[in-house]
Amino acid sequence: MQDSTWTRALLELADTVSAAFVRFWKQDMVQVVLAVGMFLALAAPLVIVILVLWYIDSTGWRPAGGFYKIGLSGDALASEGQIYAAGLMILVSDVRSFRVLD
Repeated sequence: MQDSTWTRALLELADTVSAAFVRFWKQDMVQVVLAVGMFLALAAPLVIVILVLWYIDSTGWRPAGGFYKIGLSGDALASEGQIYAAGLMILVSDVRSFRVLD
């Protein structure tokens, strides 16, 4: 047996292993990379919005008093209670008028 026979066998083994690894990478791992890439592409808009809001919060910016009109002010809370009370009174009067008809 010659010494080159063992060397040739080991080189063939290394070529076979590397070819199998490349085939595995192309067939299986590419699909994993594509799936992770699609997830990141779909998550990018949400991540961008979160980063922008995080930056705005880190600057210490707060909306001024008249910046927006969403929600209820302190005066509106009292009137909201009055609105609920008026709705309750209407409901009670409707129930009474229904009982009168029986």
